[in-house]
Amino acid sequence: MIFFLLLGFMFVCLISLFRKQIAFHIDCNNKILLKLHQLEWFRSPFKSGLLLFLINGTLFSLTVLFLFIGIYFLVPVIHLFIMFSAIICSVYCWIAINKTWIGSKIDRLKMAVTGSSFYGFLACGLIYRLITLPPSTPELDMFMAAMGVMFGITVAVVAFFTCILLTGFEVRQEN
Repeated sequence: MIFFLLLGFMFVCLISLFRKQIAFHIDCNNKILLKLHQLEWFRSPFKSGLLLFLINGTLFSLTVLFLFIGIYFLVPVIHLFIMFSAIICSVYCWIAINKTWIGSKIDRLKMAVTGSSFYGFLACGLIYRLITLPPSTPELDMFMAAMGVMFGITVAVVAFFTCILLTGFEVRQEN
């Protein structure tokens, strides 16, 4: 389990290091992004941050739904595939919003913090869950439950900072 956590962390670090090269390959000329670019409310950092918040919440909810559906299949690596797909979809959405949104550096950072606050709230909720984790019976060891919550906290914090990094700092196109 630690191996997969470290592997995921290294994957996110690589994405962060090579974000300009990745952003170069993401085409933002599709209908949805062009429509977003033309909308007046999308230029507001807080409204576009709220859209990013909703996108993060939707992607998280879909990932949890697919993980619960994956419980019913006896394929052992399906959960890893679902999590890897969720990372790819999130990074794509974050970079696409970064390339679509136009504004000042401070407004871009406001948008990124507003949008990634979903993962901040998730991390705070998981920290509260860890602090108040009660055993269901007196003889039950809560070590594994605490480990699961700590992994969730780690994933939420990494997603929070990665979302800020990929949406809050403009990706310049190199010609």
